Amino acid sequence: MRARAHTHTHIIIIGIIMGDGTTYRKSLSIPKAALLAVVCFLIGFLTGGAKLDYHNGNGDTTATMKTQKDVDGEDPSPGALRNARVIEIYDDETDEEDLGEGKPVVKVKEAKNSVASSSEDSNAIEKVGPLGDGYLTELKFQLLSTSPRSVMYRNFASDADCDAIVEAAKTRLHRSGLALKRGETLESTKNIRTSSGTFLASKEEKSGALKRVEEKMARATHIPASHGEAYNVLRYEIGQKYDSHYDMFDPLQYGPQKSQRVASFLLYLTTPDEGGETVFPLEGEGGMKRLHGIDYTSCEVGLKVKPRKGDALLFWSVHPNNTFDRSSLHGGCPVVSGTKFVATKWIHDNSFAI
Repeated sequence: MRARAHTHTHIIIIGIIMGDGTTYRKSLSIPKAALLAVVCFLIGFLTGGAKLDYHNGNGDTTATMKTQKDVDGEDPSPGALRNARVIEIYDDETDEEDLGEGKPVVKVKEAKNSVASSSEDSNAIEKVGPLGDGYLTELKFQLLSTSPRSVMYRNFASDADCDAIVEAAKTRLHRSGLALKRGETLESTKNIRTSSGTFLASKEEKSGALKRVEEKMARATHIPASHGEAYNVLRYEIGQKYDSHYDMFDPLQYGPQKSQRVASFLLYLTTPDEGGETVFPLEGEGGMKRLHGIDYTSCEVGLKVKPRKGDALLFWSVHPNNTFDRSSLHGGCPVVSGTKFVATKWIHDNSFAI
């Protein structure tokens, strides 16, 4: 008897997980499976090598599209670039007249699909101006307290800039004033604050030192300089002090405020030989218990920060939810020896016209 020849076809079963969690299974022959693999490879090659066109001001209109992975090292999730703003930053010499030399120019591309078209969408690019600093800044700081929130920036300003600010303020000094609470008078408050001082805007300091400090302060606080008052430059001589107080104006004592102080930034311009510390008498866990019957003239309890030339102290008068933080009570201890100069910037919750 003649044997019958058998042809064996290998079947490959593939499974595709659907969006609802179910699995769709399909049997494919080897030729069909190979064809599917080739198609998948071509799709991956074409999408992975997509180009994003933009004009860089020099006639070059091609550049590899940047994905989220270029930014944070992580793979993007499916559709991560859909409806995203793809941003390219570079120095555009043709825009020096408008933005100033060396300012970064931002080009924005609206990517309507996960892969942007390299031709028909090229007109969607728009110039939106400089983005941030265009460079990285490292600011070393020491966390002093979380109640109140306070940090110290070591060597925030150079000795030369500190000296320039002191010189600019010296000829303008007069006895420091005090915002009066309801029921207070000049006579009843005359011994609370005994320093001399002046308000000095950065544009009034000709060397540019105060402007440099102000710009650096904006980076440290993440708040535009326009949200701050002019610097209050103060001089404390031997025996002079400022009793514990709040920088924020409590509406219960001062009435409604259109603009509120939310943070204070102190730059120490000199190092007194002894005394002159900034004290937070209610600092730390359980500190609020000391508020009852407190001696506002005392520097014996709480956190004491020794002033050092060039260091900057930042503390907040509000909690993260923007409510009044009463642990931010602070004062300037009497100077025992030497002279203390400090420049204080009060930062507001909205733009403050200087």
